[in-house]
Amino acid sequence: MYKVYIECECEGKKRGTEVPTQYRVRKDQVSWIEPKRTLDDWLLKDPTAPVVMKDIHNLYLSAKKKRDGGLPPIQALFANLQKSDRLLYDHSTDKFNQLWNLLFFDITSLTFLQQFPSTIVLDSTYKTNRHNLYLLDIVGVTATNSSFVIGQAFLSAESTEDYTWVLEWVREYYISLRYPAALPSSV
Repeated sequence: MYKVYIECECEGKKRGTEVPTQYRVRKDQVSWIEPKRTLDDWLLKDPTAPVVMKDIHNLYLSAKKKRDGGLPPIQALFANLQKSDRLLYDHSTDKFNQLWNLLFFDITSLTFLQQFPSTIVLDSTYKTNRHNLYLLDIVGVTATNSSFVIGQAFLSAESTEDYTWVLEWVREYYISLRYPAALPSSV
């Protein structure tokens, strides 16, 4: 286990205190624990610790950079999609070769889809992420009216062409299955 020490210059003297290790920060990131909660937990253990929120954010950024291999977020995403044997994905680019749409499916969800192919539902959110992309959820319904996520797509625009691109991918997958009885959509 590594110890990281922070010098507190605000009191005019050095004081070393153990801060959360990179392992702990990576574990918190994977668990979707917010940096504020990591700081609160640490300060509960040592209220006199000379650490501020910026220190915790720096540890989170360092762990994220290490996790992504120093790649920008989009490149890290594609690297992870290519390495994954659990995900199928496709993407389209615009005339400047910039990412336009991204579609991904979990293999487990596609197995459920093979068992329950009769109904799929499309639902789109409207630019609620930091990149202002539409998130299209593709959801299946089981015989007991339980739902499961089949796949998701980030779309740059809410156009007929973009929805057609997603539905063409789903249709290609359905070649080996029978078609759904209904394709309702909220769009």
